[in-house]
Order: sequence, then structure tokens, then C-alpha cells
Amino acid sequence: MKRTVNYYFAGKIEKHGWRESIVGTDRQGVSHLRYAVSDPETGWVFDPDAVIEEKWPVIALSETENYVGPFFVGCDHGCYHGPRQHGNGVDGRGCYSDGTVPHIRQFAIHELCLWTIAIRTDIVFAWIDSDDVFGTFAEIAYAAALNKEIWIATDKINPELWFIYHYAHNFEVATTPLSAWKDFHSEDHYQTYSELVEKRDLCSKEREEQEPPFDKGSIFDAIKDLDGKKLW
Repeated sequence: MKRTVNYYFAGKIEKHGWRESIVGTDRQGVSHLRYAVSDPETGWVFDPDAVIEEKWPVIALSETENYVGPFFVGCDHGCYHGPRQHGNGVDGRGCYSDGTVPHIRQFAIHELCLWTIAIRTDIVFAWIDSDDVFGTFAEIAYAAALNKEIWIATDKINPELWFIYHYAHNFEVATTPLSAWKDFHSEDHYQTYSELVEKRDLCSKEREEQEPPFDKGSIFDAIKDLDGKKLW
């Protein structure tokens, strides 16, 4: 019997972000990543203290895979998203203008993310599509210190991030997070950043060896042959 693997998805957080392409939505198109919603009749179905105490839920991706975090507050307006909000309105930003909006503070989100990585996570899957995902960098380093398996995917290699890339047990360049996710699940796919770079360098060297040398003389001879002839 195969064991169940728990995944933590690190990367940029935004309303209807890339995680939904893998985790999915329900029949109404509501993201499975929402662990709290607004109810016009009863108000907010959201107790920050309970979330901190009981932790985030676990969602089955398949019979042998689970998604364990992060999760976000969903109000359909995107009020809990934005710079430095982590999808939880950590500075009190939300639908209520009177300052009573329920939210999880920064230090609590920090502890919740680290607890999830340390206790529940087997593999951290990180999508890096910019060079300012500072929280993601911290999560990767933290996971590495705990000997967690790390998968890193990016849409374009940034040489300045080489130190982060070397944390990856499995590294990929892909057009989308979903395509990277699928590539990582292929049986023969396991490569580090160094191995990928070496393959690219080898392919580049082979192409150079196959291409004929550039001969300036032949171009000048061709120009001379055309001298005085009509080209149209």
C-alpha cells in the first residue's frame, strides 16, 4: 500500500492564484483553498483563534497525495489579499471598515506556515516566478533545514537565485505551475539545478559543434558575384 504524501505549495499568493490550477475548485467555482467564507445572514464564519488552535485543513489531491497549505480567507472580493497580506488580511484589512474585521496577524501566520511545514509536510513544491518571493525563500530554507524534500519550478531561470535553486532535490523550468507539477510526477523526472544546467551546457556545446564555422570570405565572394546583377 502506497503511503500518502503531503505537499506544501510555496510561492506568490494572490486571489485565484496559481495553486487553484492544481488544487481546483468546487462545482460553483469556489476555491478549495478557502477555509473561511462570508455569510450575508450569519456574518463571518471565521474564528482566527480557532484556526490558529486547530490548524489548517488537509485536502486530498488524489488517493495518495494531500495538500496541507497554505490556505486563505475567502470573501469573493479579494479583500484579504494584497501586498504582505498572505491571503489572510494580516494587517486587519478586510470587508469591514470599522476595524473589527477578523484576521490572523503576521506572527500567527508565520508560526502557522512553519508548523505546517515542520509537522505535516513531506514535500515543498515551490513556484518561483519573480525574484521578490521573500517568504518563499525563507520557507524553502526552513524546509531544507528539516530535511524535507523540495521541488522548485520556475518559468525562467534567474542566475541571481542560484543559491535558492540548489536547495531543490527536483528542479524544473516550465511555462506554468501545472505543467511543472505534471513533469515532477513523471517516473523518470528527477534532476537538480546543477544537472539541468549541465544538460543545457552540453546541448549548447553539441549545437556549436554541429554548426559549420562562420566563413566571412564566402559572404564577400557572394557579394562580388552579385555585383552588377539585378536582384529583382
